[in-house]
Amino acid sequence: MLTSKHVSCFILNMNHVSDIIDLLGGNAAVSRELGVKPSTVSEMKRRNSIPPKYWAGLLRVAAQSGRQDITADQLVHIHSPETHEVAP
Repeated sequence: MLTSKHVSCFILNMNHVSDIIDLLGGNAAVSRELGVKPSTVSEMKRRNSIPPKYWAGLLRVAAQSGRQDITADQLVHIHSPETHEVAP
């Protein structure tokens, strides 16, 4: 079922970890804010997965950046297997 939460994901094209990282200023900015190496953020993008231990930090950065569209629900959606299923 498509809800209003999911509609915003498609409108903003936020279906991948790279979309979130790019919206927050890119690898260098996110790594600085999370206190990790840029290579750690690059690996998150490559794997299309953000470990949950970084979610609170990302949400804090999003709020400080005025990105109300980046939410815990959004992170769950991006990590949902259904988000990345390929139609037969």
